[in-house]
Order: sequence, then structure tokens, then C-alpha cells
Amino acid sequence: MSKFPATYGKFHKDIIADHISTSSLAKDNKFHNVYWDGKSHFYIDGETNVSGVIPVLKYNTSTSKYSSFKRKIDDGGSLKWEEYLIK
Repeated sequence: MSKFPATYGKFHKDIIADHISTSSLAKDNKFHNVYWDGKSHFYIDGETNVSGVIPVLKYNTSTSKYSSFKRKIDDGGSLKWEEYLIK
């Protein structure tokens, strides 16, 4: 199923969509993460050819919280993934 353009706002359940440029939703050319509209819609970035990263949306069934991961380089130059809370 396809829906364009992306919609925002409250819905009776959470909506998770992908294959969309989240930089266009965030109005930031450097944004290539999971985008949340602050209500019910989560968008997983589809521009992996630009970012080189496949974003992950994690749902914790115990806490009903959503999170994702940011790419970080530590002081030693090693790649690390830092989890951050979305909702």
C-alpha cells in the first residue's frame, strides 16, 4: 500500500512508515534518522544511499517506549551506537 504525501497528527494507533526521505519531513538535509511527528506517525528514513545507515526503530513491549540509535565515534576513533528515546 502506498500513501503520498506523508501525513501527520493524532491517530488511534501508531503508524510506522518507511521508504521516505525523513530529511524532507524534518526540513533538514542532514537528517536521516527516524522521524516522529510528536503524535502517532513514525517515519524510518529511506535514503540509506545518502546516509550509509539503515535506521532502526526499537519498541520496548515492557515500557511501551520507542527508541532508535545514533552513530557516534568515541575518543579512540571506534564506531559506537548510542540509543536514544523517541517516545
